[in-house]
Amino acid sequence: MEAVLPDEKLVERLQSFSGETVQDKIIYLARETIAAKLKECNERILDYEFRCGMSFNDFNAAWHRDGIPNKHSYQVESDFIEWEALEMEKQYWLSLCRTSP
Repeated sequence: MEAVLPDEKLVERLQSFSGETVQDKIIYLARETIAAKLKECNERILDYEFRCGMSFNDFNAAWHRDGIPNKHSYQVESDFIEWEALEMEKQYWLSLCRTSP
């Protein structure tokens, strides 16, 4: 990966964040951003879990065995697609956590 040198204005703005070096500060910001994205995903996923009374894995299994009433209605299909996308996004952010310094 190519090193990028931040300009003076960016270094100035980074001074208020945790870390001793510019690199530490950028890593801190990346971690905070990932944590915020995970929190947002988890909150939205929890809304679906409360509404449906089950986890996505259980919902997905019920979907495939035709255990979801009106599964082909616009609302149910839309919820399924969005819920699945949130689960995928959550896994993406978690993968970044596992690979970050």
